[in-house]
Amino acid sequence: MTTVRNIYGNVAIQGVDDEWPGPDVTARNAWDVSWTGLEYLDPPLSMNPVVFKWGGECRVEVNLDATVITDSGTAELRGAARLYEGDSEDTSDLEEEEPIVLTLLKGRPTQHTVQLESQGIGGGDRATINMTFTNMQDESDE
Repeated sequence: MTTVRNIYGNVAIQGVDDEWPGPDVTARNAWDVSWTGLEYLDPPLSMNPVVFKWGGECRVEVNLDATVITDSGTAELRGAARLYEGDSEDTSDLEEEEPIVLTLLKGRPTQHTVQLESQGIGGGDRATINMTFTNMQDESDE
């Protein structure tokens, strides 16, 4: 019998809008995220994207899908983190993208950090994304 899994996590982002001349604009925020009721062989379940805007011209988006990949309950998160920088926080100018693939063992916290940086003309904008996830058995399935 397969077990129903719940994944709980936290995504914390610190962004720096590199300003020259003048002081940089630094901002940070954190979000709790979760996927519940996951079972082996179910299709991937998407989370609502984490979207963080700061400095009037920077945005980070984190998108992740969760799936249970073994009948014993091992889960996987797949997605990407993206840094956008332009004339506004709603720009479509993608500066950097980092794929994310994490295997989550049962009951063991998994930590992952992504660092993104604008390398183009006028670059220097950057973001650090710290993520922690735990794959837990659904209490109603015990």
